[in-house]
Amino acid sequence: MEKNESRSSISPTFCILPWVHRFTNIGGEIQVCCTSEEYNNTVIGNDGTPMNISRVQDDDTIMNSEFMKKLRLQLMQGQWPNLCTRCRVTESTGGRSRRLSENTHFSEFVDSAVLNTSAEGEIKTQIRSVDFRLGNLCNLACRMCSPRASSRWVNDWGKVNQNWFVFSEEIANEFRNQDWF
Repeated sequence: MEKNESRSSISPTFCILPWVHRFTNIGGEIQVCCTSEEYNNTVIGNDGTPMNISRVQDDDTIMNSEFMKKLRLQLMQGQWPNLCTRCRVTESTGGRSRRLSENTHFSEFVDSAVLNTSAEGEIKTQIRSVDFRLGNLCNLACRMCSPRASSRWVNDWGKVNQNWFVFSEEIANEFRNQDWF
């Protein structure tokens, strides 16, 4: 495996999460991170299907999928992948993005992440952070959530004017029965 050469400065779009973080969403979808949920951030397997914890649990298979390798290379080359739009917009408007926060939090791993990434984007998998959201059973109905994240919203969601979230009885039943775990 050919390693990338040492870099005197890190790419302006580099985010450590695709090297050290594993996120599984409420429905079992394996995704890049929770910050990019409104974008298509589900990790796609080498067979072209979205990865789900019911079918894939191996960290190395997930982290070295073609999807993740391409994502890492884009971040190292100064590109903003579409799924990183929220961080890009936050930073362009003067805010502190999750990308910046995580790079600071995991700063001790950044240099080795870059140096030990192959020219194809492959890494030796070393998960340092995990976020497994194991269903939507919750005793709260926080304003920032939806029925997907909190079962307490299921019965009242129809009273909320939400143009961005289509909520049918079929979806309500799905959210009442989040039991994949």
